[in-house]
Amino acid sequence: MRKSTICLAAVGLLITLFLTGCGSTPQAATSTLSRDGVVVSLFAKPATVKKGSPTLLTLTVRNTTSSKKSFNLPSAMEFDFSAFRKYGAEVWRYSSGKAFAQVITTTEIAPGAMLTFRTGWTPEAAGVYTVQGCFSGLPDAKPQVQVNVGP
Repeated sequence: MRKSTICLAAVGLLITLFLTGCGSTPQAATSTLSRDGVVVSLFAKPATVKKGSPTLLTLTVRNTTSSKKSFNLPSAMEFDFSAFRKYGAEVWRYSSGKAFAQVITTTEIAPGAMLTFRTGWTPEAAGVYTVQGCFSGLPDAKPQVQVNVGP
């Protein structure tokens, strides 16, 4: 009786692992910075990919204060992402090749509200990359995460 109970429990565990992807849910890399009640966070999911496979980059800007926050942006470009190889060589920039109106823009975030910016990045070579996100309204707050790219 005891052996069959253990076997049934093991089979149940194997089925659970199979149905949930064997515990291989892609992990995200996260980084958060805070400036004057505004929290800027960068997420890369998954944080480990094969070359030629995309990773989703998400930059969030959250107003944690009880008052509206207003930001003057130097152009219509609200955000940017960039990826760097070890030792700082930039290999990708979201805004590269894109045109943005060269006009000062104002963006507001209500108390407790959040702005979210997303894009995908597909690394072309194996290696370790530093990915950086930037909200143009807070150019000194640039959270960074590491993305590992395998062959």
